[in-house]
Order: sequence, then C-alpha cells, then structure tokens
Amino acid sequence: MAGSARTASVLHSALTALANGEPFPTELGIDPQALVGLSPSEFADALVDAIRPIDGTQDAEATRDSVARALSDILDQNADITNLRAFSDWGLVGQAASSTL
Repeated sequence: MAGSARTASVLHSALTALANGEPFPTELGIDPQALVGLSPSEFADALVDAIRPIDGTQDAEATRDSVARALSDILDQNADITNLRAFSDWGLVGQAASSTL
C-alpha cells in the first residue's frame, strides 16, 4: 500500500503542476523537451512510466494500471493533457490521484 500511496502523491503533484502551468516535480525525472511533439496518449504513457516505473511487482503493475486509467479519464474529458488549468477548479486532479489508491 505504501507504493500506491506514494504513486498517488506523485500523480497529484504532476497533475497539479500541469493544472497550474508549472514544471513537473523533479522526482519524476522528466525532461520537458522529451515530451514535445508527443500525442496525448504518448504523453500519458510517459507520465505513467515516470510516476510508477515497471519493477515486476504486482503492486507496481496494479498501480500503473490505475494511473493509466486516471489519465485516460482525464484525456476523455480534455484531450490536451498538457493544459489542465480548468481541472484545478473542478477538483478532478484530486479525484484522479485518489482513484489510484
């Protein structure tokens, strides 16, 4: 469960940064230039990989799936995942993060 809670926290930080137009948290280790030109689904996949890298455990795989589903839900509501400013007002950032627990 500790891995899932940490992942939810990192997801929340990443989505909050996107919603506020801020850089990603340094713990993600994402080079913003590496994301330029990616499709929304490729961008979401890169976030999943950064937020919860593959480590072969069932917890990691289940958590990666939860993060991917949360990001998919966001993409269903807003195809431009790089611009989530409206989401900060709707509380969807917190909902997406809590869905990973």
